[in-house]
Amino acid sequence: MLAMTYRLQNPGHPGGYVLRNVIEPRNLTVMDAASLLDVPRQALFDFLNEKVPLTAELAFRIETVFGIEMETLMGLQTQFDIAEARKHLQPLRTELVARARAADPGFMHAGADTSLRTIVRRSSAVA
Repeated sequence: MLAMTYRLQNPGHPGGYVLRNVIEPRNLTVMDAASLLDVPRQALFDFLNEKVPLTAELAFRIETVFGIEMETLMGLQTQFDIAEARKHLQPLRTELVARARAADPGFMHAGADTSLRTIVRRSSAVA
């Protein structure tokens, strides 16, 4: 059975999500929210302004105080991280596909219509 995945091209940072859906609707200042979460104001400010990633500890604190599940928050961070990696690693994809094609002219990369072929090199040593 073929698994289908849905990939967001530009998922939002979880800090923006928390700011718009938790902090602003409650009319909290960053200082108020930091106090409730028992975290330094600057640390929360940096997260809400999308300067630093969400940590598991901060996700746990947000879940405990505001009720948004830790898994949901960490999932947002993972989607954001993956999208950023895909953007920044595109030149590496091009290089790897070129190397694979050079090693195996029949190689088709994952974006092709045919099934993905994997190149496996085995050691000539006998175990």
